[in-house]
Amino acid sequence: MTWNTHLGKRVLEGAEAKFYLHILQAAVEFSQEAVAFDDVEIITGDRIFDSASFEQRVVLWHRCLEALLKPEVPVSPLTNVLEAAAYFPFVWLTQRVEDEIAFADCIEEDGDPFYWRRLIWETLNALGMLKVLEAEFDDEDDILPIEVESEDSLEWENCIDELADRIFWDRDWQVTYTHPQLLDGIEDKFVDQTGISEAYIQNRLPSVTKVEADLAIQAIVNWDSLE
Repeated sequence: MTWNTHLGKRVLEGAEAKFYLHILQAAVEFSQEAVAFDDVEIITGDRIFDSASFEQRVVLWHRCLEALLKPEVPVSPLTNVLEAAAYFPFVWLTQRVEDEIAFADCIEEDGDPFYWRRLIWETLNALGMLKVLEAEFDDEDDILPIEVESEDSLEWENCIDELADRIFWDRDWQVTYTHPQLLDGIEDKFVDQTGISEAYIQNRLPSVTKVEADLAIQAIVNWDSLE
């Protein structure tokens, strides 16, 4: 069974799978450190996922990774919590690019001052998306950042969104911030207007033990060796 993405029911493959695995692994490592140092929170826009503990998040991330990369793994029905968990690495990456640009004099990843921008550029290029993105803009002053050295964080955010849009139809999970009352139930009228079903909006997080969380972390971090 495969994830119902914007490009159809599928799993991620090739450069796209490598990109997603890399940013999720990095985001998990960052989040693990952030718990210890009470670092800045990454906001997905879903009230429930954003309130989850690290242990709950890592179990959800592992579920998403399996669903997105393994066709033999059954996918749970998509909910606000599950989609927010899958979207988290893209939000995290956006912040990394912003930091990479803002603190260029003191931040480098693996000795590369353009590490995250280069990763995005190479992924877009491998997926054949750079030419498509360029074609959408007629004004030379308003093209997307096809140069790795670009310091336009907003345009890089647009590029990250383009990659996320290959997976997500929309950002339905963010409705829980603008309409928190939906967590208590959805009226038929709202379903008719938005297409968001009552089954999609969940207000509970999984009960997770430390052992389950540790196993999920190890599975994500050592994913390559498990394949």
